[in-house]
Order: sequence, then C-alpha cells, then structure tokens
Amino acid sequence: MPDTFELVVSSSDDPEVLLLDRYSASLEPRRDVWMAINLSVGDSDPGMYRATVEALSLNDTTVKDSIETRTIVRGVVGPEPDDMANITDSAIINCTENRSNRSSIHGSIIDRSAIINSTITGSVITNSVITNSVVLGTNLTEVTLDNATVRDGIISRGLITINGISYSIERDQRVDLLVKSDYRDSTLVGLTGARTLNVPANESDVHFDISAQGDYFAGSLRVQRATIPPTGVRELTNSIGGYVWANVSENVANSTGWVLIKVYYDPAELGDLDVNSLTLRYYNEGSGEWEVVPGSGRDPDANYVWGNLSHYSVFSVSGAVTPKRGGGGGGGGTHADWDNDGLTDIQELLVGTDPRNPDTDGDGFLDGEDPYPLDPYLPLRLTPSEAPSYTPAPPPTYLPVASPSITPPATPRLPEAAEPGFQFPLPGFDALLALGGLLAVAYLVLRRRRA
Repeated sequence: MPDTFELVVSSSDDPEVLLLDRYSASLEPRRDVWMAINLSVGDSDPGMYRATVEALSLNDTTVKDSIETRTIVRGVVGPEPDDMANITDSAIINCTENRSNRSSIHGSIIDRSAIINSTITGSVITNSVITNSVVLGTNLTEVTLDNATVRDGIISRGLITINGISYSIERDQRVDLLVKSDYRDSTLVGLTGARTLNVPANESDVHFDISAQGDYFAGSLRVQRATIPPTGVRELTNSIGGYVWANVSENVANSTGWVLIKVYYDPAELGDLDVNSLTLRYYNEGSGEWEVVPGSGRDPDANYVWGNLSHYSVFSVSGAVTPKRGGGGGGGGTHADWDNDGLTDIQELLVGTDPRNPDTDGDGFLDGEDPYPLDPYLPLRLTPSEAPSYTPAPPPTYLPVASPSITPPATPRLPEAAEPGFQFPLPGFDALLALGGLLAVAYLVLRRRRA
C-alpha cells in the first residue's frame, strides 16, 4: 500500500539557509519508484555544513530513516591565493591556476577548514574535513580529521571519523587499510513467517541472516570493520580480524527476532592463537566488558566464527594462545594454565577436566567458559547449516539446565481387602463357650457330692 512520509531537516552547524523544496512525499511500495528532493544550505561564512534529513512514515511509526550530507559553502574558488601557508575557517575547492580538477596545497597549516578535490602534502591538518582529496598520497572520502597528523598515508594521532564512526588514533595506522564499509540503504524487507533475510556485507567480510518477528520495509544496515575499536570501546585481548560495528535502522531493530552473524577471519593472522579456541564476542556498553555471544561456534574449514543473538553491537573474534610444548615441565605456580582455557591446572585436576586440552568434552566451549565441561551435549547450542538456503530454527532460549528429576517407581499395591474392624463373634468364641459350659457342669457335680 502507498505510504506518506513527513520530511524533517536539521543541522548542528546552524547555517543561515536550510530548506527543503518539499516536506512530505507519497510513494508506492516499489523499489523502482523514487522522488527527487532538493536541499538548500547556505551561509555568508565559507566552510563545511552538515545537514540531516529524516523521513517519518505517517502510517507506521516504526518505519523511518535518515541521511546525513555535508555541504561546502565555497570560500576560496579559482586561482590559488598567494598565501597558502595558513588556511583557517576556509573552504578550498578546485583552486588551481590551470583550472584542473585539483589544487596543490603544500607546507600549509590547515585548521577548521573544508578541503575538497585537492592534493595536500607536507601540511599539518587540524579540526578539518578532507573530502575527495589526496593527503600525502592517500585518497580520502567522507573522512573528518580532528587535530590529526597525516604523513605519507599514515595517521599517527588525532581523531578520524569515517561514515559517522569515530576512531581515536594513538599509534600509526594506514588510513587506506583502517576501515572497510558496507551500507544497505533502505533496501531491506522483512516479513513475519517468511524465509530468513540473507544480507552479505562483502567489503567487511561479514554475513547476516536476519529473522523477522514483525513486518518491516525500507530497512537499512550499515557495517564497518576497522583494525582498531571505535572511540569509547576498549581493545579486546587476542583479537583477530579487527572490530565489526553493525547497526540497523530502527524499524529493522524493532522487528528482528534473531540474527545469525558470521564474521570471517584470515587464517594467516592467527599467529599463536589456537583456531579451536576462537569465539565471537560483543561489547557490552553497560558493563564496559567484552562478553561471549551465547551459543556461538566456529567453522575452521570456512574460516568464520558465528553467533546467534537478537541485537546489533560491536563484535570481534578472539582466541587463546596455543601453549608451547616441551621443555621445563610446566611451572608457573598454582596459577599455571597450561592449555589457556581459563581454568588453572589445579582447578582442572579438581574438576576432572584435562589440563592439556582446552576443550575436554569437545563441544566447542573452552573449559573455563563451559558450565558443563565434562558433558559434550551441554550447554545447548544452535548449529548452522552450510546450505545457502539455510533457514535457522527459532533461537534457543538460554535458561539454566535443570538437573533431571528422578521419579521413584510406584509401590506395588496388594489386592484390595475389606478394612478390618470389630468382628462378632470373635475368633475362638465357640471354643471358649464350650469350655465355660464344662466348667459349670463340673462345679454342680462337686456341690452335690459334698452335700
């Protein structure tokens, strides 16, 4: 059915002009139907201005989406100015004497400015936005640099924002290898009872199977995989393959019954990590800790780790270091953990697990994380099928597994008989009566003889 959307525009930069040519739109539920809407942003001061346009369904409050755009209010346009040593509060766009597509900025101090279609070398960039430009030999698009230093394609400090996600740089990072991104813009459709929605994020090397518990249309999914965690998320020990930030539009989030996520890794990056110890973890913003995704598993042959959950977060794959064999006979005191499974060797002896095997019962859970380390059938888990058309069963409910109750066998019942009560005559009554009669006769005979 057709739907009507209310359009709302806003900007945190407060430009003097911020207008849409229309504030509502009616669309048919077809992918080939679209409508062009013009956004006007302007100001007397040159620079970069951000604007957000949000579309709200008037028929279903769960259907909504938004998009953010950046607009450059031109400052220096045309031949390059004589003084390029200091560029502050400016927008530098196609500034070149020969009117080519790029200007050349060298040896400059750039602050609070927007640089577009330019080449920047030997410069210090702070609090600026660099778009479609080359910074010391590195191509950047949709990147915001804040108090950052970039030299020869290496960002060594500062804050870099890519697609709205910020990363704090504390050590050298190659900008071109820092992030891989995928974006599904208003193309996801979920129907209750329908087949699972398969959403590959090929650039990020992640795959999603999403099951809907409610209908939704025009859903969006954004995935970003980075070599470092987003700002505010602490690093994970023994992480492999970086950090996956996944988020969906509100209508998808509210309608997701469960989601099966597969995070692929490069086996060449394992190093000393034991492939059989790899687990998928998510960052718990409430506790500030990395937690194991319940019911997660791994496929070493296909090089991915998977987990079944019902929310989107920041994910990462981690594992335990493969213990070094031989030499010295152990050591390490009472806290030694030879197989790095989370249980010390002393604890393993007490529990009955193998101190030389990180997964004694072979169920895919490290002994230190397995509440039933000697039972290969517990805890319960969901095993995905390798078939492309796999539709997972409804997600398991992870409740404490109760000990099996033993019902004693029923006590055999004897044939029913009449309940005993007072009986008359009493048993043996006839014999007593006869005895009493004989005694009475004997008594009478004796009395007559004495008389």
